[in-house]
Amino acid sequence: MIVNPEKYIEKFAELGSDILTIHYEVSKDTLSESLKAIKNNGMKAGVAINPNTDISDLEKYIKEIDLVCVMGVFPGFSGQAFIETTFERCKAVKELINKHKSSTLIEVDGGLRSAKDVIIGTILGLIGGLVFAPRPGEETRAILTEAGNEWREKAKDLTEFAKERIIEATNEGKRVADTLREEFEDKSES
Repeated sequence: MIVNPEKYIEKFAELGSDILTIHYEVSKDTLSESLKAIKNNGMKAGVAINPNTDISDLEKYIKEIDLVCVMGVFPGFSGQAFIETTFERCKAVKELINKHKSSTLIEVDGGLRSAKDVIIGTILGLIGGLVFAPRPGEETRAILTEAGNEWREKAKDLTEFAKERIIEATNEGKRVADTLREEFEDKSES
């Protein structure tokens, strides 16, 4: 998380970023303007939200947001345990997206130890929704079986895909960090 992310929007665009995610908590006073600036610079606009921030705070912006990053830990401290209520928070974000007929995507960051955690959390969210939904038992069983089969197919490619994306993101992150460090050093020397 960085403060005043609006200062860096153009630089991230120049460096070739496709998506720029800013934290709601440091941008809430200028969020709408920042989202517009991100999009005006040719990037998708993401908003990360901390575990203690109310999901409803995003309601008036949800149609402007391309991606909501639900934080599974508090930013800034590595090694934290994943906050289990994060999956419920993802469900609340999804309800907000559906309510406003938005195409916003959801991601989770922090504390997840494996792709298995993500799959289990997604399935638990699905199961929770079905268990409490007013559906007959056989229909619920059929839906869960279908979802399980679908996830089994997706999981086959998940590991290789995740590995490739991690390598890409790491390389891109290093490139951006090096460029920003060089720029900072140049300004410091001036």
